[in-house]
Amino acid sequence: MKNISEFVASILIAAVLSLAVGLGAGAFIAWKYLGERHLADLATRDANQSRADALAIAAEAERTRLATVRGDRLALDLAKTESALQSKSKELSNALLKTTSGRTCLAADTVRLLNDSAGAASPPGGMPPPAGQPAAADGAVATDTDVAGWVVNARQQYDTCRGRLDRLIDFETAEGEK
Repeated sequence: MKNISEFVASILIAAVLSLAVGLGAGAFIAWKYLGERHLADLATRDANQSRADALAIAAEAERTRLATVRGDRLALDLAKTESALQSKSKELSNALLKTTSGRTCLAADTVRLLNDSAGAASPPGGMPPPAGQPAAADGAVATDTDVAGWVVNARQQYDTCRGRLDRLIDFETAEGEK
């Protein structure tokens, strides 16, 4: 009996060992296969992300290029507009020299008030002196030519500012339409 029980025990041990080896081999093969599959999935995901990043960078570069082209075009247009405004102002100033006489238009006290200086003839608070007092003999006056020149300068500055703001609005509006 001893032989049979030893025989059965050896068969059981062999079966358990075979089962253990089979399970171990199966686990190893599964681990190896799943690990390789996981690495392949990671590589695919990384490649897809790299392609997406490259496309995003290319799209941003194109948006930047288009914005630069649009900005350059608007800047050139603005430069032409400002040049035309300067020429127009110079022509207008030259024409005004022919149509103004240089006669006093604003008294010295008025010029001081407009220039926001605290001249001797100006009482505290910036109010003009009472009527009937003569202007200071050495005070600067503004002639009709001076006033006309100031108007031309103010108009040019306003038109230049308006042109710059219009171009900025054009740039931002075109950017927002995308």
